[in-house]
Amino acid sequence: MMIKAIFLGLISILSANHRLFAHASMDSSSTRKLFLATNWKCSIESPEEADQLVKSMNQKWANLDPAIQDSVELSVHPPYAFLDRVRQGMVDDIAVGSQNVYDASFPNKGNTAATTPKMLAGLGCQWGLLG
Repeated sequence: MMIKAIFLGLISILSANHRLFAHASMDSSSTRKLFLATNWKCSIESPEEADQLVKSMNQKWANLDPAIQDSVELSVHPPYAFLDRVRQGMVDDIAVGSQNVYDASFPNKGNTAATTPKMLAGLGCQWGLLG
């Protein structure tokens, strides 16, 4: 699975550079974290595939050095059909976001299938990819 391979690659890069992240996290003058977002696109097409990927990501994240975890903000962006499922299964340290969001303020309020920031916030999404 392409997404799993990309995520595992990111984890490998983070693990290989653990000294860099450990040093960054010890610098108390900076509260900035490296932000990483993964867009699952439509590579996951079944609930079972989503569950497998969530389980794998949770395991890999748990095995990371705590200094790396503290230095990185990771966000995953599954297809809409799996947003709530992924959010419920993902460890709390990994944010879940949407692949898109739509401004439904007037005059756009009546659009079919639009997903608004308020809808996404209700699902616990913290981020939305645009563009």
